[in-house]
Order: sequence, then C-alpha cells, then structure tokens
Amino acid sequence: MNWVFIFGIALVVCSGMLNASTRFLIKRMPNAHKFTIIGFGYLFALPWYALWLSYEGIPVVDSSFWKIIALSVPLLIVANIMIVNAHRIAPMTLLASFLALTPAFHLFTGYVMGVPTPRTLMGYIGVAVIVVGLYTINTRNGKLGLLEPFKQIYKNRGAFLMFLVALVFSVTANLDPMAMNASNIPFYLIVDHGLIALIALGLRVYYVKRKGEQDEAILPWRPLVAFGLCLAFEVATHMCAFLFVPVVSYVISGKRLGTILFAFAYGLYLGFSPRHREKNPGEREHLFPRVAGMTIAVIGMLMVIFQSH
Repeated sequence: MNWVFIFGIALVVCSGMLNASTRFLIKRMPNAHKFTIIGFGYLFALPWYALWLSYEGIPVVDSSFWKIIALSVPLLIVANIMIVNAHRIAPMTLLASFLALTPAFHLFTGYVMGVPTPRTLMGYIGVAVIVVGLYTINTRNGKLGLLEPFKQIYKNRGAFLMFLVALVFSVTANLDPMAMNASNIPFYLIVDHGLIALIALGLRVYYVKRKGEQDEAILPWRPLVAFGLCLAFEVATHMCAFLFVPVVSYVISGKRLGTILFAFAYGLYLGFSPRHREKNPGEREHLFPRVAGMTIAVIGMLMVIFQSH
C-alpha cells in the first residue's frame, strides 16, 4: 500500500472538512451581506499566510504567475458569490453532493488546460456513478418522472448555482499546482486571497454604502474570524497535499469527498438540533433520496480517486 498517497488523500479529506465548515459558517450568518462574508473571511486568512511566508521567503516570479492570478481571482470571486447565494436559499443536505461533479468536470478541463489527468475505464464509470447519485438526490422520494430529477437541478436555483460552482472549481483546481511551480504556496495565497479580500470589501462598500443593500448593523466578528481560520487551514492542507499526491484529479476528488460528508453532517445538525431545527426545515426534507444519492456519489468519487491505485 502506498502510504504517501494515503497521507496525501487524508490531507485533502481534512481540507474538505474545513471547506464544509466555511459553508456551515455561511449558514450561521444569514443576515450578513455576501461581500462582508467573502471580504472579511479572506482578509482574516491572510495573517496565517504571512506567518508561513516569513518562513518560506518571498520568491522571484515571472509573468506566468501574474497570468495565473489574473484568471484565478475573478473565478474565485464569482464562485464564492454563488456559494453564499446557494447556501442562503437551499439546504446543505441537498447542495453538498453537487460538488462531486468537480472531479467529473475535471476530466475535461484538465485535458483542455494541459494538466495530466488519468483517464481509465474505472474513472469514467466513476463519473457515471456520480451522475446517478445526483439523479437519485433529486428524485424527491421517487415521486417524480424519469427526467424530472435533471429538471430539478435547473429549477432549484441553489442546486443550479452549485452545479456552476463545481464547473468553476474544475478550472481553478488546475491553477493551484501551476501557481506552486511559478511561486511558492504562501506567496501565491497572500496575493490571490489578498486581492479577493480587497475586491470583495470594495464591492461591499459599493453595494452596502451606496446602493443601500442590507447588512448586519453589528458585524458577526466571531464567525467571520472562524471563517478566515477555516479557510486558511483548508487551503494550506489542500496545497500541501500536492507534495504527496501530484495529480490534480486525485486531490480534488479527495477534497470533495471530505466536503460532501461533513457538509451533509452539518446539514443534519441544522435540521435536527433543537437550537436550529425551526429555522432549517429544508434540511430534513427528502432525506432518503439525499442519503442514497450522496452514498452513490461518494462511491463514484472513490472510483475516480483509486482508478489507478
């Protein structure tokens, strides 16, 4: 057994758990403006990257690094906007499994972007199994017609947004190892996430101060700081995993595995805990097809991860 590979997968599963925690924190800030969450969340991650950079040192970078940044920043801003909006209007127990599409989409985006992507029969079967899982999630306890589950993805705005997020992340996942080769991890994260924080906070000023959109009168500092902490360690474990598992499709599959399992668990907590259940009835709806679909999607992702191991 390849223990280096197993350790790398364990790192990205932990990264996925932390990613699920940021989504849970979004649920805990229902009245905060989306750019407040994104801007301050990314801002509070920067000190951790700065500590890391003080050890690694500032690298010499060329134009290829800035091209990666120019592509990464707008894509991640758009993805984060969609994530916040999706979690405002749909339950976590529904949305979690849509991220299983990221490794499926990556079979195409990795090929287009020139990133080595294992493509085996088991990998393609795994993608098909993921699609079956997402189909099952949307069957609504078997009450819908044959094609209706696919229509539900389009009809449910939260589900459709997460479908698009999975597509965006299948592109940005390829940029991370490229940035590591053109720079070092902490410098890339400070520049990338620093620009995201700056732009998001600028957009917050525009929409809240000038457009009059609603925001918390007293900002929820504790969950915002927790968001930044989870984000910092999520991305750190994700990036370090490439040192042990230098194949993008394996890394994102392992991360999405962790995200799906823990996001679903957070959704069940919101749906059944006495403290939150009244505000989150949607987390308890159609649980049988959601659990069955999540299980099938996870099996498909495991097939993608271990397609050549």
